[in-house]
Amino acid sequence: MTPSLDDLPVELVERIVDYLPHRETLLHLRLVSPNLNVKLTRRFCKTYFTSSNWRLKSTSSKAIVHFSRCPDVVAHLTSVTLTAPCANHASYDNIWTAKSIEPAKMARALSLFTEVKTLQLINFGSIQGLMNTTAFFQPFVLNLYLPKLQTLHLLQVDIQADDAIQLLKKHGQTIKRVELDRVNLLYLPDTDTPKYETPWFDLLYSMREFKNHCSVSIEWAKQDGRTAQLEPPWENWSFTLVDEFIYKRMCIEMVPDDPEDEDLVGDTHVRIEVPANKDWWDCVSRLAAFNIFSITIGGWGVEDLDNRMWEWSDEDWDGQIAQCLKIKARKAAKRKEKAAAALRKQKKEGLEAAMMHGQLKK
Repeated sequence: MTPSLDDLPVELVERIVDYLPHRETLLHLRLVSPNLNVKLTRRFCKTYFTSSNWRLKSTSSKAIVHFSRCPDVVAHLTSVTLTAPCANHASYDNIWTAKSIEPAKMARALSLFTEVKTLQLINFGSIQGLMNTTAFFQPFVLNLYLPKLQTLHLLQVDIQADDAIQLLKKHGQTIKRVELDRVNLLYLPDTDTPKYETPWFDLLYSMREFKNHCSVSIEWAKQDGRTAQLEPPWENWSFTLVDEFIYKRMCIEMVPDDPEDEDLVGDTHVRIEVPANKDWWDCVSRLAAFNIFSITIGGWGVEDLDNRMWEWSDEDWDGQIAQCLKIKARKAAKRKEKAAAALRKQKKEGLEAAMMHGQLKK
């Protein structure tokens, strides 16, 4: 039997390839030896395609679709980072259409990478000049499912609360780590901006369906562009310790907005770290309680509550959540009733105008 390069171990083939003087020589070698080509491709993907970072544009969007059809890439890719395109220096009616980015198609392609365990979404928001991230996230979240996803990291992202919740729920069976850094949760009001909307409470409470103990990191949480309150509602919590405050085994601390910017010296925000232990849900649910309490009752520094809040038990806080949800439901019902009345008035005025127009024509 005639000896063939195809019979050589891949390690020896790689050594031979290292000595080939020209790229054309390597290409010809791969063409005349299909088995060798397969071996090299498999080893290349195993070495260089375990993680991938794409800045979204027309070419990268097409590349994601292309690589999703390559079995060797699919088998070895475990980490994906998507960075949003920049719109700061141009005006777009729809940046996704302008840059030939199809969120639904791209999400379906990403879902074919069945070994992905880490997903990072970076700069999908105002920092990149993006004014309408909903046009991206709604079809993206609807079509995305990564069966082995363990870590989800959102950095400087503006996203509708419903889309963020859906993204977490779809991966609740496997998720073990959630990082939310400068995430701005938005909502769609039925009239003007509702005072009693609680997107962070809704997001945090959706984690109760997670199958695994999950570590959660939240830094500089925002709600509709404003800082969201997740820290304890008693007034003096931040003065308990110099650097960090440990509460129910989670770490809450004040950190500088930008340590390198002299104009922001003294400006701080809250960073929270919840460990992945048996108490993780107690910690997350307490953060949710702090948030809804602050919005519906306005608990920071309330003198008659400030001293005894520290001593509230889990049952007390559960009761507060129930009370806050009732307040929220009443306010939502009033908003809905007000919106319905406004719609009836609008229809009545339109009908009267039509009748008046008909009389004038006669």
